[in-house]
Amino acid sequence: EALEVTLFRPICVYCGNEVVEPSIEKDNNLRIFDEQKKRMNLLTSSQIKSIRQKRELSQTQLAKLIGAGEKTITRYESGAIQDKVFDTLIRLIDDDSAYEVLIKINKK
Repeated sequence: EALEVTLFRPICVYCGNEVVEPSIEKDNNLRIFDEQKKRMNLLTSSQIKSIRQKRELSQTQLAKLIGAGEKTITRYESGAIQDKVFDTLIRLIDDDSAYEVLIKINKK
């Protein structure tokens, strides 16, 4: 299935050729992954980060709360596509009552 995503390509002002800029390539990759996530009805990278920040959790704390590996949230926020199970758990963290249950479960 084709994705329609706006990508940015830096052009040299002197020669007019395309220039490789790692930070722009990283942003372009994130746009592609997020579009794919939207089509799969998954949270985008920025939505995951927003939920994490709403609860004032570090990436490591969020990963532990959902039973994921230490670097998992870092990967998801950088564009990696999450499993539906982890996506659902992150969505539950956004819900106040579900979040309280997850906190209680993890304290035990």
